[in-house]
Amino acid sequence: MNTRMASLLIVVLACVPTAAQALDQTQLFVGSYQPSKLLEYRQIKETRRQHQFDQEGWALVSYDLNAEGKVTRAEIYDSIGLRWLERAALKRVQSSVYQAAELNGRAVDSTNLVQLVLFNSRPGHAPRPSKTFNTLYQKSYDALYSDDSNARSVIYQELAQYQPTNFNENNRRTYLQAAYYTELQDWLKVYELRRLLVNNYRDALNGRQSLFNRLEFVAVAVELGHLRQAQRVLQLVEEQPEYKGQPQDSPTRAFVEELKTEILDLEQQEAPIQVLHRLSANRSWYHKPVREQFEVVVHQGEIAWLIFNCGDKAYKYNFVYNFRYSMPAGNNCGITVKADSDAELTLIEY
Repeated sequence: MNTRMASLLIVVLACVPTAAQALDQTQLFVGSYQPSKLLEYRQIKETRRQHQFDQEGWALVSYDLNAEGKVTRAEIYDSIGLRWLERAALKRVQSSVYQAAELNGRAVDSTNLVQLVLFNSRPGHAPRPSKTFNTLYQKSYDALYSDDSNARSVIYQELAQYQPTNFNENNRRTYLQAAYYTELQDWLKVYELRRLLVNNYRDALNGRQSLFNRLEFVAVAVELGHLRQAQRVLQLVEEQPEYKGQPQDSPTRAFVEELKTEILDLEQQEAPIQVLHRLSANRSWYHKPVREQFEVVVHQGEIAWLIFNCGDKAYKYNFVYNFRYSMPAGNNCGITVKADSDAELTLIEY
């Protein structure tokens, strides 16, 4: 998901300031990128303009100019930028892909957040999100920053009604919706959205998926707590020829290592309780209460469905793969698991 993925296009969905506007407004540039050097930046002349991309790949830079025209701060995104941008927007923390970069001969700190960058691939690679979805996606980011709760509600209802048309749209819609409902502490909505991510897991395992698609899935899965799925897809990433051909010091490898570290940190936050259970075909197992975070790991056989009971509400999930949920403190929830065949599973409670 970076320079090494020269097939990726970066589409800037932002209004680029004209020369007549004040110098202190953020300027957006794209240019050729190499891991250790940024060079030949040129200004985007119009929104959604199509550019030719060479084998070195491309990067986006946003930087502020003071009254003297000097660079005061900058942010650099190569093709992994969307993931960093989402993390920054959703967690309201400063995003930093690189601590410093050489830009026009000046060393500048990486502190300024680009408002929105989406990327699409060339034909034949990752699905290209529709213009309708791109517009809605940008509005959703604006909503995350907005103090107007009513405006946020309207926009996220609109996002909820949008029907994703491909793998990438489903990933991004799921991620943004889950972030919104997490803020509202509407946990049952969050669980339903996380189920959509589990469905995407099958697509991520598809042998035709690109390195870009899989890394995007892993980033979203880690954010939503689906660590087992993230680890499995990350393993596939490391087996792909596209990844094996990366230099040892490439940003792609650094990004993968950062994901591994994050997964490990999450796993070690609290010593889990693990219960191994064996189920005969067409038999079910009931467990209550379930701790605030739990994960079902299937070792053998297949699970037909799981019913999640919380208070007076019940949700049924058909699943084959492992999954993980997080719940509010003080819950009194239980789960019922039924097996299609003789199965062995572990319930992990965090």
